Amino acid sequence: MDDKSDVYSFGIVLWEIVTRKRPFTGYTSLKQFAKAVVIERVRPPIPDDITPSLKDLMQRCWSPEPAKRPPFSEILPALDVVMIEAAIPDDHGRQFWKDNFLGKEFCKWKKFLPQLFKFIGQVVPNQTDYLFGCLKILLVESVVDPTKQDPTEIVRLPHFGNFLGWFGPLKGGPGGGLMNRLTDLCDKPWFHGNITKQECEQLLSRKKGGAYLIRLSTAEMGVYTLSKLTKDRKIVHQRLHYRPGEGFTITVNNVPKTFATLPDLVKGCKSDLNLKKACEGSKLAALALSTQPVAEYKDQ
Repeated sequence: MDDKSDVYSFGIVLWEIVTRKRPFTGYTSLKQFAKAVVIERVRPPIPDDITPSLKDLMQRCWSPEPAKRPPFSEILPALDVVMIEAAIPDDHGRQFWKDNFLGKEFCKWKKFLPQLFKFIGQVVPNQTDYLFGCLKILLVESVVDPTKQDPTEIVRLPHFGNFLGWFGPLKGGPGGGLMNRLTDLCDKPWFHGNITKQECEQLLSRKKGGAYLIRLSTAEMGVYTLSKLTKDRKIVHQRLHYRPGEGFTITVNNVPKTFATLPDLVKGCKSDLNLKKACEGSKLAALALSTQPVAEYKDQ
C-alpha cells in the first residue's frame, strides 16, 4: 500500500483551492464519472494564468500513471517554490528569495538588506542614508515578541513581491535601476507611499481644492492610486497601473495615457486633472530632509 492515491487527491485539492470551484461537476452518475477519470483520464481544467510551477505540480500529482506521481517528500519543497513564484512577479526577485530564503515566509531585516544588495551588486546603504530609510518604511514590519524587549523587524515574502510589483524590476529597467527609481520617486512631496485610504482622506480633507497625492494601492499589486480634492471638496480616487519596465498608465478623458515615470505622469496630467498643489505630510518626503542623500546606484 502506498500513498499514490493520496497524492492524486492532494492534486485535486490544490486545484480546488486555486479555482475555488468543485471539480467534475458535469457528471451525474458514479459510473460516468469513473469512466471519465480512470479510462478517459479526464482532469479538471487548469486556468491559463496559473503559476507554471503550480500547474506542473498539479499535473504530476494527478498523473494517470501512479508511478509518476511525486512522493510527499518532493511535494513539500515544490510548494516552497510555488509560494515564491505566486508571491513575486519578477524573475530576478524570485531567484533572490529562492537563493537566500527558500522555505521561509519571512526573514529578518538585518539579514535581508545585505543579501539584497549583494544580489544586485551594489553597496549596502548606511542607516543614515535616505535609501535605507525608504526601504525600511516600504518593506519592514515590526513584530512584537513577548520574550524580547524590542520588536523584531522582518520582511515578508508577499510584501517583497508587492514591493517589486510597484518599483521593479529588481535588476535593470528604466531610470538607472530599482534603487534610483525608488529614491527619485520617494522624495516627491506628493508621493505618500503605503498610507491607507483613511489616512489619505484625512490629509486631503484639511487642504484646499486641487490638493493631490499618490499612494500605493493596497488592493492590487502594481497599482497606484491618485487621490485629489475637487473644487467642491469631494475626494476622488483614480487608479494608475504600472508595468515594470514599461511605465505608468492613467485614463484621462476616457483616453489611456502612458508615461515612463510617475513624475512624468504628474507633470503631463496636471492641467487635465486639475492638480494644483501636492498634499504635504509625506513621511517619505520628510525623511529626505533628515537623512543623507545617496549617490547614483547602478546595476552590475
